[in-house]
Amino acid sequence: MDANARIRQKVWREVERLSDEEINRKPSPDRWSIAQILEHLYLTELTVARRMKKAADRTDKQISGEKPIRLLLDRSLRVKVPIPDLEPSDDFKTLDSLREKLCRSHRFFAGVLRDLTPDQLRRCSMRHPLFGTMSLEQWVEFVSLHEQRHLEQIRETRERLGLHREPDGDEAGE
Repeated sequence: MDANARIRQKVWREVERLSDEEINRKPSPDRWSIAQILEHLYLTELTVARRMKKAADRTDKQISGEKPIRLLLDRSLRVKVPIPDLEPSDDFKTLDSLREKLCRSHRFFAGVLRDLTPDQLRRCSMRHPLFGTMSLEQWVEFVSLHEQRHLEQIRETRERLGLHREPDGDEAGE
């Protein structure tokens, strides 16, 4: 969970000085706006947390082997959203509303993790559309890697839109 919190802080630093108009601009018709990326992060974190909670309650536990989820960080591999519910809308969004939603989903995710035992994290699993069955423990890592992938997408989108930002002192440790 600490890794996810660190990445979330980086996401906020990346978007904190952008206007609502800027976050809703798309670099091209086939690319997401920063607002859509943030909405996707919210939808994904909330959905994963809800599914993890249900998976931990199931009695049919199955142990899953490690999956190559670090492939998520390879931005040269473009992946279409595999679940329609995780697709962001084209609606205009404010940064404040997205921040509120992401804070809410992050608290919910953290709460679900607090309620799970280490044994449940290791032994309970759920299916991922691309990687197959993964342990809940690996799903926690997946959420962090997924957010890291989209942090890079936010940076690329800023660059494409000409929305440069000044580096701050925290960037040295990245």
